[in-house]
Amino acid sequence: MQYIKLNTLLLFVFNAYCAVANPPVAGKIESVTVYRQGAKLVGSAKMPVTAGVQEVVITDLTNSAVQQSLQVTLRTTGVQLISASYRTNNLREQKVSQRLQELRDSVVLLDEQGHTLQNQIDIFNIEEHSIISLGENHLGGADKGVTIDDLAKLGEYYQKRLNDIRAAIQKIQKQQTAINRIYTKTNTELVYLNQKQDKPVGEITLKIKSETSSILDIGFSILTNNAYWIPLYDLKASDLDKPLQLSYKANIFQTTGYDWEGVQVKVSSGNPNAQNDLPIWKPRFINISMPNYYETDSDGDGVPDMIDKIQVYNNEAKMDPNGISANNGNYKQRIEINQQELSRKQEFDRKKMYLPPPPPPGDASVSVELDLADKQDIASDGQAHLIAIQALDIPAEYEYRSIPREEPAAFLLAKIVDFGKYNLVKGVANLFFGNTYIGQSVINPNTINDTLALSLGRDDKVSIKREKLSDFSATSFFSSTKKEKIGVEITLKNNKNTAIDVEVFDNLPISQNKDLEIEAEELSGAKLEKETGKLTWNLRLKAGEIKKLRLIYTLKYPKSMHLSTPTASPAGLMQQLKR
Repeated sequence: MQYIKLNTLLLFVFNAYCAVANPPVAGKIESVTVYRQGAKLVGSAKMPVTAGVQEVVITDLTNSAVQQSLQVTLRTTGVQLISASYRTNNLREQKVSQRLQELRDSVVLLDEQGHTLQNQIDIFNIEEHSIISLGENHLGGADKGVTIDDLAKLGEYYQKRLNDIRAAIQKIQKQQTAINRIYTKTNTELVYLNQKQDKPVGEITLKIKSETSSILDIGFSILTNNAYWIPLYDLKASDLDKPLQLSYKANIFQTTGYDWEGVQVKVSSGNPNAQNDLPIWKPRFINISMPNYYETDSDGDGVPDMIDKIQVYNNEAKMDPNGISANNGNYKQRIEINQQELSRKQEFDRKKMYLPPPPPPGDASVSVELDLADKQDIASDGQAHLIAIQALDIPAEYEYRSIPREEPAAFLLAKIVDFGKYNLVKGVANLFFGNTYIGQSVINPNTINDTLALSLGRDDKVSIKREKLSDFSATSFFSSTKKEKIGVEITLKNNKNTAIDVEVFDNLPISQNKDLEIEAEELSGAKLEKETGKLTWNLRLKAGEIKKLRLIYTLKYPKSMHLSTPTASPAGLMQQLKR
């Protein structure tokens, strides 16, 4: 008897210290911070709890959460958090929404209507078959006691009734088509919602200890990788004396499994998955070696020597009608050796292609967060949801730049000073000048300069032409020396009704050999960087003004030598230099 009482007492004590499981409550997502990869979901839940140790479950959350990112805050006094964890529940039956129940009822009703109409058609088909059978039984005429008049009346009845039956069947079939169309649409939406209804759900499980019975207020946050955003800009310059109009937008994508409805949204340039460990310093080694045989090109034809050899051997191969090589007996061995070399080169090339994947999108600068003014509804459909962030009027300085040697056009630039205060993120910009769309460019604020230069595209009202001056292009020979004189002229015309500033760039070739001398004879006032050969003209063009710039220089080198550069073949060098 005492043994039974002792067991009863121990059981009572055990139950007193065991956690009580409360019914799960749905978590409500209140705000979302969307990163360039990933998003932080912040939500809350409230539920009644009793005194003692108990388990609390917050359900109806995304099942794509990063478990280790879970953070929980208890906002009710007298409650202690013992443990918190995140799990995926594949078995819980979710509450059926009103829309889902309406669709299920509609499908059942449409299915019943379809069966009713089919039953009516079946009855009409039976009647039609009976009438046709009855008519065939009376075809005997007078031999069966049926007069001609009776047959005529019977035929008239059969014809009228059969027409009525077939008209009724046709009418019902039209009703069936209409019902089937509605059924298909309704069932398609039902299948989609059922998939969402039957999906696994994420749950936060808490073990708490409460001093008294109360309403527990819980705040939580968790990361998911199934969301991201892409910046997008509309950049408009209405005139050269007015501020730059910039519309800052975000394309937000999410496939968390739950629609975000009425949530406060932020977009951030940060990367929550970034490596936060301090890198380890390692020694760096360097060495020298023989040139790579697989990439040497002795004859300068652009084809590696090893490939050249295989091509030569293949050309030497001559087969008789029996498929036997007509060359010497070493040919097969030579081909096999070079095929092995080719295989090694291909393997070498494959290894060079195995590069590490690029880092997740994000900016190298300090993370920027931008609040969206209104609460947003963003469906979990993987589609782009375009949301306006802010509209800015930015003071800008405008100027034109041109590199006629590469592109005979003037490109309008807008210079923004102290651009960091605008919280821009690298992204594509749609460009407008006045009310005309002129193309796209890229805004890249990741620069150490304090001024951001944005390209607004080419302006066709500024004409630029670069052409060779035949009067100054000549070749002369002095004993063992060859001398080339080359001249080009750049013509600029401002067809606008206002003055503009234009920065023009060109090149003076740079010698890579002491025997090749390059001397500038005329630069039209250009600033020359001797180390790079860069020529810069800073011009002010009045409305309608035409200005010409001349570049004239000479090349002097031994007559026995030919010109070559790492970026041009000997045959094409002169054309490059004369451009």
